[in-house]
Amino acid sequence: MELLSELKTLITNSTKESIQQAKDIASENQLNVIAEICDFFEATLDDGSYYVHEIKRFLSANFEHYPSHHLSLTPLNFSGIVMDYYYSKKTMFGPRLPDSIGCLQSLTSFACDGCFDELPIGFAKLTNLKKLDLSQNKMKEFPEMILRFKKLEHLDLSLNSEITEIPDGIENLKKLKILKLGYNDIEELPQNIGLLSDLEETRVQGNKLKAIPASFGLLTKLKKCDFSENAISGIPQELKNLDQLESVNFSDNPLSTEDELLLMHLNPAAHTFTSIEKALIYKDKVTILNLSKQNLKEVPLTVGELKNLKSLDLSENKLTELPEIIIQLTELTYLNLNRNQLQKAPSGIGKLKKLENLDLSRNQLTDISIDFSKLKKLHTLSLDYNKLQELPSSIGELKKLDFLSIANNKLNTLPDTIGNLKKLRCIFLNHNAITELPKEVGQLSGLKVLELSFNQLSSLPQDAEQLSNLRELNMEGNRLNEFPTSIDKLKRLEILDLSENDIKVIPSSVEYLIKLKDLNLHDNQVEELPASIAKMPALFSIGMDNNRLNALPKELKNAKKLKELSLIDNDFTEEEQDEIQDIFSEIEFIF
Repeated sequence: MELLSELKTLITNSTKESIQQAKDIASENQLNVIAEICDFFEATLDDGSYYVHEIKRFLSANFEHYPSHHLSLTPLNFSGIVMDYYYSKKTMFGPRLPDSIGCLQSLTSFACDGCFDELPIGFAKLTNLKKLDLSQNKMKEFPEMILRFKKLEHLDLSLNSEITEIPDGIENLKKLKILKLGYNDIEELPQNIGLLSDLEETRVQGNKLKAIPASFGLLTKLKKCDFSENAISGIPQELKNLDQLESVNFSDNPLSTEDELLLMHLNPAAHTFTSIEKALIYKDKVTILNLSKQNLKEVPLTVGELKNLKSLDLSENKLTELPEIIIQLTELTYLNLNRNQLQKAPSGIGKLKKLENLDLSRNQLTDISIDFSKLKKLHTLSLDYNKLQELPSSIGELKKLDFLSIANNKLNTLPDTIGNLKKLRCIFLNHNAITELPKEVGQLSGLKVLELSFNQLSSLPQDAEQLSNLRELNMEGNRLNEFPTSIDKLKRLEILDLSENDIKVIPSSVEYLIKLKDLNLHDNQVEELPASIAKMPALFSIGMDNNRLNALPKELKNAKKLKELSLIDNDFTEEEQDEIQDIFSEIEFIF
């Protein structure tokens, strides 16, 4: 305990000299200091909370020049210590673990990656390990000493590539909960693996397994298993006993039809059913039902029996209405009714309180009678390609909505409540008949994409300058006769499209758009570019096709990142075009 005592004294002295001396000692005697810390914690914890923090801090300072080396010591309710150690081939010990690693006998978690092909003899002393990660090394065989670690709960030997077999002694690891053996050369698993009664997760993907031991059926606590990318040609019927399974993966194996049916039985919750008849066999466990492209004219009433259904896809059918039975699907989070013939949005949808994603696009909806006030979890709403003339004010109740698409409808305005959608990041309103936006649009503080192309807007509300997070604004094909004054306040704007309007002047204040990369003003009436455009530090591309330009500001030579400028159908002679290309040689022009 001499080193630790000396460190303890130096740290508590807290002078500049004592702190430097503590650092020097820790640097010169790193492994011995760690070992003494282990012993110290086993001896007493009366003032451990303070000294653990201080010693850890100084050790961390010493290890800064070993970027892949991490040591943490954490007090656990003052009754024991959890020690985590991460070791990489880039550490100071070189490509091999030192035998003295065995000094760390209080270690409970150990991970190492790099080029190790074996463990040192001293490693066998780490019998308190609960988690051991030896993935991404060059182990040629399963390290037998691991079988002594009776407290082990998590073992990862994946990505060693040369391990070919697992010893029968694996049954000794009675407390093992997680076993990862993926991407090795394992051809067979021992029968007694079924004695690991606490096992909850096993991953053996990417090996050479041809079969699974029937004893796997004894692993009644198993929740997740991955046997993908093997050569398994049969699944034992005993796996039917695993009623705790949440996730099963047998993809990329030569399975028979019978095996596929067994998989459906093992994990119906993860299976995508495409037939209501098959789904009803496992109705209490079915969570995903895809009935798209089945030429349905009505929804089978029996769908209401699938009480745990979370995802329902009815897209690309011929539905004209939804049955009221749909409101019984109270667990539903995803509902897709895209490309049907609905003329009215089913009001019952408003009662699906867990709904997160709703797609009603490409129907024939003329109004939305849904009460959105109860859809508190909805984050994606698609209503594009319908015949909507207005939105209900209750849409402002969708406080978690982050994506809204109402493109290609007949809207001429938006409800004032749109400003309540603080989480909204993207809104698509293109191809409508909107003549004016409510000032409340400026309250959409999280908005990043505002798509307004092909409407009838003659301006932007001044409040739009509050959209401080906006990255993309598209107002192509509107009725603007001037550059909107609120735009130059949008400091984070990266893409701006004002093409196909009637703008005559680009204000010099455009230079304040310091993040703007793409500026598109084709098909306007602009006669000159302001000299200040050269001050825009991020500007990469300008589109000025079909305007009235006949000269460029000489300052354009100073534009730092400008690489593309399209000037098709402007008022430049061929001689002027050649001269421009010579003067501004760093820019690619398109005439």
